[in-house]
Amino acid sequence: MRRLGSASLRYWGFDTVAESAELLISELVTNALQHGRGTSVGFSISCDGATVRIEVEDDSPERPIYQKPALEAESGRGMWLVTEIADAWGTSPDGKRTWCELEVPTDEAGASTH
Repeated sequence: MRRLGSASLRYWGFDTVAESAELLISELVTNALQHGRGTSVGFSISCDGATVRIEVEDDSPERPIYQKPALEAESGRGMWLVTEIADAWGTSPDGKRTWCELEVPTDEAGASTH
């Protein structure tokens, strides 16, 4: 999913946010697979020209929890990374969809809208 998202952004001409988006996709999908319930995980990426939005959906009604991990922790950094890298993030009211957004630099934002 991260390769698909990164390839989409590069195709749209948003190269400068592709690497960050790839990491965000990886973290959100990993959280959905590890903590979600059920067998399906949905993913979407969109851009309105100024903002890239990544959404990951699973069958769990529980919202992801942000907590700063201990320095020696071997896991638990997913939502901390999302908080540090994304310009905004949140969950749907039912907790099934987690989203994050990246602002596209102004020199790329006017290039295309998807």
